[in-house]
Amino acid sequence: LYCVSDHRMVYMVAAVGVVYDKLAHSQRFFHQNDPKYHDDDIISLAYHKDGIVATGQVGKNPKICIWDVYTLESQNVLQDFHSRGVVGLSFNNDGNLLVSIGLDNDHSVAVYNWRANRIIQSAKGGPGRIYEVRWNKYKPTEFVTVGKKHIRFWELNEYNLKYHKGLVGRIGSRQTHLTVDFNKRYSITGTLRG
Repeated sequence: LYCVSDHRMVYMVAAVGVVYDKLAHSQRFFHQNDPKYHDDDIISLAYHKDGIVATGQVGKNPKICIWDVYTLESQNVLQDFHSRGVVGLSFNNDGNLLVSIGLDNDHSVAVYNWRANRIIQSAKGGPGRIYEVRWNKYKPTEFVTVGKKHIRFWELNEYNLKYHKGLVGRIGSRQTHLTVDFNKRYSITGTLRG
C-alpha cells in the first residue's frame, strides 16, 4: 500500500491494481483482458512520486506492469526474465530505473531501464527468500535486499552489479530481515526478532 497523496492510495487485490480516493470514496482499477495488464495475482508493488506504479505478478513467465496512477494507462510491460513470480520492486529516485526480485531458486535480481524495456544488469540474489528490495534514496547507485538471514547492499555501475553482506551486532549474527528503509546516515531494517 502506498499513499499517493493526502487522499489517494494505491494497492493490489488479486490481479487488479486499485487506486482508492478517500475524498470521493471511490476506487478505480488497473485491469483488462489485454496483454498490457496482469493475467495472474499481483504480489509486489512499487510507487514513484511522479505517479508511476510498477506491479509484479506470480506465474511461470510473470509480468511487471508499469502504469500511471492517475490515468491508469499502461506505460510498459516487462517480461521474460523472472520465473515463478516477481516478489519485490523498487524505483530509483529519478524513476527511470526499476529493480525487481524473482521467485526463482536464485532469487534473481534485475535492474531495468523500464522505459527502454531493457535490463541494465542482473545477478543472483542468493539461496534464501528475499522479502523486500528498496532503492536507497540518499545513494543513487545503491539498493538493499532483505530476507531470510539476508541483507545485501547492492552497488550498480555501468559494468556490473555487486553486493556486500550486511552484519548486525558486534558478532555479526545473521537475522531474518523483513523490511528496510533509510535516513541520511543509516539503513534501517525490521527483523523477525523485533
